[in-house]
Amino acid sequence: MSKISKNELEQVLGIFEPWYIEDVKFIQRSEQMHIVLAQAVEKTSYSLLGINKRRQKSEVENSAICRWNHIRLGKYSTVIETKQSYVEAALSQSVSAVKARIPFIGEIDKDYSFHLEQLVRIASSRQVSMDNMSAICQLDMDLLKKIQSDISESLSSEKYSNPIPPDTDPVWRGILTDKTRLSTKLFPLKLLLSNLKLKVSERSDDPVVLQKSVAELRSFFESHASELKNEIAQVSGGFVGTARKAQNANKVKLILPGVKNQIWHEVLTGVLKIPTNNMALNLLISKMRLIHGRPGEDRAKLYAELRSFFHKNARTLKPELLFLTKQLQKDSSPQTTTILPASNHSIWQRILYDDGYLPANNLPYQLLLTNLRASLGESGTREAEANAANRLRMFFIKNQGLMKKEVNQIIQLAQTA
Repeated sequence: MSKISKNELEQVLGIFEPWYIEDVKFIQRSEQMHIVLAQAVEKTSYSLLGINKRRQKSEVENSAICRWNHIRLGKYSTVIETKQSYVEAALSQSVSAVKARIPFIGEIDKDYSFHLEQLVRIASSRQVSMDNMSAICQLDMDLLKKIQSDISESLSSEKYSNPIPPDTDPVWRGILTDKTRLSTKLFPLKLLLSNLKLKVSERSDDPVVLQKSVAELRSFFESHASELKNEIAQVSGGFVGTARKAQNANKVKLILPGVKNQIWHEVLTGVLKIPTNNMALNLLISKMRLIHGRPGEDRAKLYAELRSFFHKNARTLKPELLFLTKQLQKDSSPQTTTILPASNHSIWQRILYDDGYLPANNLPYQLLLTNLRASLGESGTREAEANAANRLRMFFIKNQGLMKKEVNQIIQLAQTA
């Protein structure tokens, strides 16, 4: 394997024109790698002697040197250094644009790169502790705390509560090469993505084309940040925007009650009124209520017919099905336990020993009573009675929706006992 060239190292660090690596210095004792950067100048029409792209050293030789701690590469921490005159020229533009497109440099009076600053901002927004970040990124804890302190004192901290990743973030390349999915409904963004993806696929071997496409895509995000909150959440690591999360959280799985469910009886007796604008449903319910009130009528058949109507017209009756679903959830969810007497109340013993005290047609209730009475017959100890009373009470708590009548009876009997 051949040694890595400066051009290849530039691609690794995300350094593109007009910046280039002028020199690399290894300091073995401190395990540091100093990357010395310079800027290229445009060719002129009279550049016959190969004086191209390199700014003449005489213009910057007296300029001070700026150094910033950057990301770690293997066992070596990286330090970026360049002439201050280059940095001043870059920072004369929009600072936010510089942070995005030239994240490997930093502020003149700081000792860390914009990329490290961005990492700390993202970690803070996701509530990642500095200890974890120091361990994962193998960065000096004191440096991370200093960056965090500078961010907290910055007036622009609020702006980066949901930061847009810099150009060097892999998420942009992933989007343009279809390795990362970006969901959007904004047509201008869809159009831009189509054009950029086509350009990148046609010049897949040219890293400069990819980098310029990334810069253009990120610039669009920054210019339309207010319209791209969901998309920004995706590229910054959320992958699902806040609005979509809320939408999914609010989704309710629709349930069609069974034929034997009490809810159909309540609908046809008028106890439960379904709010609906569906004329066919209103006519059917009105007709069925008349039939339902006749003596000797097969009510089970009516319930089955009404349920079948809902089943066949489920697509047009979603609001009505949602109403029924919420009623089922309301009826089946346990109510507050304070409405029932405590398990040591005498009423539970009365129900256990008196067969006619609280009759009910509920089969699970009848089976439970049979089992509890059998267990009490085998061992009539106080501990067995207490356990039986507690099991009986818990049964009513869990089935309050199905046994409303019996629950109300228990409350009334307990008050008069």
